[in-house]
Amino acid sequence: MVMYFEIEEWRNDLHQHSSCYVARLLEDTGAPELTELERAEGLRHEWLGVGEAIEVMEESRPTSELGRFIRERDLFFVREFAKMVELGV
Repeated sequence: MVMYFEIEEWRNDLHQHSSCYVARLLEDTGAPELTELERAEGLRHEWLGVGEAIEVMEESRPTSELGRFIRERDLFFVREFAKMVELGV
């Protein structure tokens, strides 16, 4: 199953294309590939079911305006995917 969502945004002086790909996890090797900056900022991978991902994202409280926009965008992606799963697309 391959799905692709794309959003084009204009905000202040930022023009951004955001893409989301859906894939099926075949094996969790436990060896994520993060950049040095991502590791330094404490980023990590976490595999969640769609419902649990929505709950975690809804509970998040961004501390900046940009973070609030990112949360809204990412929730849109996951909710749209959840609808597609419910419809059997």
